[in-house]
Amino acid sequence: MSESFECYEKAVAIIKNQLDEMETKCQLCCIAQSNKEANAYFKKGTRKLAEFFYSKGYLIVDLETGVGSHYQLAKQIYASLPVSWDFNSALLRHKESEFSYEISNLDNLARSSLLNLCEEMKKKGFIDYTISETSLEIKSYLNGENRCYLSGECYEEANRYLIEKTIQEFSKSLPVPLSISVYRNIRLKKADSTNNRVNDMQLDFVVEFSDRFYVFETKAGTKLYIDKWVDRTRLFNGDKDRFISCCLQDFNPKTFEPFLLLPMKNIEEDFRALLEKEFLSKQTEKKLTKDEILFAAMELNPSEKLGLAQQLEQIARKDLEQITCQFQSQTAIATSSSEKKKETLEITPASTTATELSLDDIIARLKKLKCKKEKTLLNSITTLYKPRGGITEENAKKLIKKMIARKVFSINENGNVIWNS
Repeated sequence: MSESFECYEKAVAIIKNQLDEMETKCQLCCIAQSNKEANAYFKKGTRKLAEFFYSKGYLIVDLETGVGSHYQLAKQIYASLPVSWDFNSALLRHKESEFSYEISNLDNLARSSLLNLCEEMKKKGFIDYTISETSLEIKSYLNGENRCYLSGECYEEANRYLIEKTIQEFSKSLPVPLSISVYRNIRLKKADSTNNRVNDMQLDFVVEFSDRFYVFETKAGTKLYIDKWVDRTRLFNGDKDRFISCCLQDFNPKTFEPFLLLPMKNIEEDFRALLEKEFLSKQTEKKLTKDEILFAAMELNPSEKLGLAQQLEQIARKDLEQITCQFQSQTAIATSSSEKKKETLEITPASTTATELSLDDIIARLKKLKCKKEKTLLNSITTLYKPRGGITEENAKKLIKKMIARKVFSINENGNVIWNS
């Protein structure tokens, strides 16, 4: 009897603990729902962003749009790397208001970059300076806010500039340009929080696409804080959503795969490759039928349907103009001498439909992409030919040789593509 009674007491204790946990969870859910209803960001144009963070267990406390007041300075700091890194470190290291900065060891290009940076800092009231043959005499006016900006915020703004620039350039190569919204300095608080803290998490900036979010973190120091980075990757990464860390250190991004850690030194090229992988390759994997498109469009509201119809009309008109131009061009070629015939790519018998693209067509499309690396160039050509039966790497390289012969671009020993104007 005593053993049975003890088992009964243990079972009752377990059930009581489970009921207490369920009651606590219900209370937290009620708090989260109440906080959500009171949150202003669900009632603005930021509703989509607010829903994204709420699905991760957070509410937006504050955010900023537009660029910061020192945006131009941030661009200049990035353009002046690596000399700006050393100069900023010296500026932050010297607590006294005046010091000398040696420039005798700098070449002309580095010295010019440094002077441009000093001039921009002078405009912003950070410093004043005079120059001699061997040094800069610096008079610092840094306050706490400006010191914080040079310690890390300037690199966050520079990173944002590079990311937006890359998206805009990539978007030009798409039939329908990407529509984005950028939010910076986002402060988040746990949805079920009852404490008095201002925020539980702060993010550098977020890019909102029509169907996904890219969350960015910038690391200017030597410590990567791997545990924090991994936790945020697991929190924000999804089917299409991405958490991307960018830092000033130079390394091979493949070392950290499948996590996205990109060096700012090559951020434009690496991020461009990510966009091509995420957007271009998936566009060619499956072709939707007209009925599938119509069925999906039925889920849109009236204003979205009207916007889609207008975009489709613009695309159709653009396609008709291209077809007309191609027909006129082909007619002119047919009547000209055989020496002026358009060059077409030699293809394997397995992909006979690839002859639809002429060399001139490919050159026109690649000029829009402006690939900076030979590998990226090969990937872009492969993507162009996917809907037409594909192309072998050998034929793609032959095509590149023909374009080099026509002096469209050149490729140096490091694999960098140099476009001729």
